[in-house]
Amino acid sequence: MLDPMPQKHRAREAVPKIETLERLAAADEPGRIGIFVDMAGEYGISDAELAARSGASNEIIARVGEDMTRQRRAVIIPCNPPRFLAKAFFDDLLKKTRTLIREYHQKAPLDAGMAREEVRERLFARLNPEIFRAVISHGISRGEIVTEKDLLRLSTHRIELSPQEQAAKNHLAELYARAALRPISLDEAITQAGPQLGIDSQRAQRFAQMLINSGELVRIADLVFHQSAIEELKGALRRFKIEHSPRIDVGAFKELTGVSRKYAIPLLEYLDRQRVTRRVGDAREIL
Repeated sequence: MLDPMPQKHRAREAVPKIETLERLAAADEPGRIGIFVDMAGEYGISDAELAARSGASNEIIARVGEDMTRQRRAVIIPCNPPRFLAKAFFDDLLKKTRTLIREYHQKAPLDAGMAREEVRERLFARLNPEIFRAVISHGISRGEIVTEKDLLRLSTHRIELSPQEQAAKNHLAELYARAALRPISLDEAITQAGPQLGIDSQRAQRFAQMLINSGELVRIADLVFHQSAIEELKGALRRFKIEHSPRIDVGAFKELTGVSRKYAIPLLEYLDRQRVTRRVGDAREIL
């Protein structure tokens, strides 16, 4: 019995399958374990599955696994239980990931990167989530992939703007800086800028996202504020704590900032998440 758990295959795959069986017949016990790891492909295989297919003891499987990882023939994926993944398939997954992200950069050169979840769904949806994490971590450790929040990009990717695009991006940021705590929608910003931007709304959307990714703009729910306005607000709260009270209710917050309730509530909830304030009943404690 060469393989007690064979996988279904198509007729055109008969020759390579026969060759694999011949390799299994000629191999010793450690060699058969290595072949089964290779046969598992990008899915990997656990030690329990190896034991069932090879009939080898846990001790032998552990020793062969250590030899394969030391010889860089396999990678141990820290799943529960751990899985052995042939290095060739691990490297191929990393190559496919780099290619996918590179193609995204070519299609969207102004975007900071590709959504991490989209990469997972496109290439790793059928695989154990830990395989995805291990591949991305390896790409990061090699300096090939960079992760920023929920985005992935190649380390070589740079966003290059023309002088006109850079001026438009700066002008967009300035509009939000002048708006302070009375945020304006992107459509309003484009309308206010008029011909000064000289770009279409789609590119303006990307510029806004670039400003958000860099932290110059802050998205709070459906609102967008300039970072300088948020910092000024934090300073105003610190002064309020010193000069008036360590607590502030919605009414006092509206009076302090001059914003309506429509903006006050999202701002206060954001400040709670940032641990600038903490909700206590109907009021906030300034931390």
